[in-house]
Amino acid sequence: MTTTLTQLADGEIDLNIELSVEEFAPFLNRAASAISGEIKLEGFRPGKAPLDVVKARVGEAALLERAAELAIGNSYPAAVKEKNLVTIGYPKVDVMKLAAGNPFTFKARVPILPEVTLADWRAVKVDQKPHEPVSDEMVGKAVEDLRKMTSTEKEVTRPAANGDRVEIDFNIFVDQVPIEGGTSKNHDMELGAGHFIPGFEEGIVGLTAGQEKEYKFDFPKEYHAKHLAGRPADAKVKVHKVKEVVLPELNDQFAKKLGNLGSLLELKMKLRENLEHEAKQRADRQFELDVFDALIKAAKFGALPKVLLDDETEKILREIEHDVQSQGGKFEDYLSSMKKTRDELKVELAPQAERRVKAALIVRHIAVSENVAASSDDVEKEMIDARASLPDSPEVKQQTETEDFRAYIKNRVVHRKVVELVKQALTKKPA
Repeated sequence: MTTTLTQLADGEIDLNIELSVEEFAPFLNRAASAISGEIKLEGFRPGKAPLDVVKARVGEAALLERAAELAIGNSYPAAVKEKNLVTIGYPKVDVMKLAAGNPFTFKARVPILPEVTLADWRAVKVDQKPHEPVSDEMVGKAVEDLRKMTSTEKEVTRPAANGDRVEIDFNIFVDQVPIEGGTSKNHDMELGAGHFIPGFEEGIVGLTAGQEKEYKFDFPKEYHAKHLAGRPADAKVKVHKVKEVVLPELNDQFAKKLGNLGSLLELKMKLRENLEHEAKQRADRQFELDVFDALIKAAKFGALPKVLLDDETEKILREIEHDVQSQGGKFEDYLSSMKKTRDELKVELAPQAERRVKAALIVRHIAVSENVAASSDDVEKEMIDARASLPDSPEVKQQTETEDFRAYIKNRVVHRKVVELVKQALTKKPA
């Protein structure tokens, strides 16, 4: 087998592969055996008819085409191994020459994993900044958040005030045209929380249950929907209910109801501990980002294949979509509020995708150079943890028993080990 490699743009290569007449001959025999196993030939057991008999029955062209398929399936992986390539996805194969009594030649075009040059990654300097200190005000806010989460509501007949919850019907118009998402019935909202359009909530303050009101307000100049930013709007509101939010009294009993806590002081200490942990996690994540930004800057990369960048961009897009849906929103509404199409958002996400691809390439480079591997025990433990976090269904269980899932888990373990290795090696204490 003769293999020549041609480097193309966008991280792709062409592998031109030629099999001599002698090298191609075994695939003709295998093709004849396969075909004779699929059709009935008098006097021969399935799969046992000779080459000439099969050729006479199905024709030389059909025999050559089946032999070519078998030869490509065998020769392409061998050529990839011979050239020590790490390919991405499946190749685009073109048969260049397929004729009886001639060498068989074909071309396989495929993206390859880019080379990474990072001479001495341990020489990269990154300072680890201390985490944000937890203040008494932060603890106090956490306590108030817990009070709000455990609050009760009671309907009142007095005028609505900030801090109350109201149930309303509303319509919002701009230039007498209803805006998208500007109509709702029995909508529940908290006044003064700033969760709705600034300016709109203020018009509801002072209304009582059963009252209706028409009023004007202006969209903020920095409103996220640019086509509405700074524009005047008309609102029609009908109030169905005004509900006073009753917060639990702040005392030891409040702390005891929240869990296995003996006093309000103990609750505050626990909240401070949790806030400290979260602050350390944020600082650690930021340090990881800073580390890989520095490593990316210090490294040199071969051409990044378009398919690799497109796949990562699509992955980020799916993550955003999942986040929006997990918060009860619709991705279509999110795109509308951003005034972007799905394709326009993908263009905007391209730099982030490129950074993530480069970071993953650096992780792989360091894993190879430092012999970082995942042991069987590592993989088994990770698989158990992963399965525990997934839905309990036969379909999911079947997916987690595949070799693809095991390979994914193995890569995840290696990635985590490399990240920890790099962070430990590059940690610099602030002066």
